[in-house]
Amino acid sequence: KQVAQAADYLGYTGVLLPTGQGCEDPWVLASALAAETEKLKFLVAVRPGLMSPTVAARMASTFDRISDGRLLINVVAGGDPVELQGDGLYL
Repeated sequence: KQVAQAADYLGYTGVLLPTGQGCEDPWVLASALAAETEKLKFLVAVRPGLMSPTVAARMASTFDRISDGRLLINVVAGGDPVELQGDGLYL
């Protein structure tokens, strides 16, 4: 929360909220931080295959609306094979 508020205060455009086994859920985190900031945008990492495109689109649309257009999407197409397998993705 403090990092996001500082980035917002200092005029940063946005921050990356990564995805992965060692990360908090980026959608939940972005939703919480949007309520604590005014202009900061959130680059939410989305890994295709972990959720359906329909669900991802609904979540993106809802977040973008409630945050007044402060959503950016990072489509993550690669990663560590062991971590991907831990998430049920076998490429």
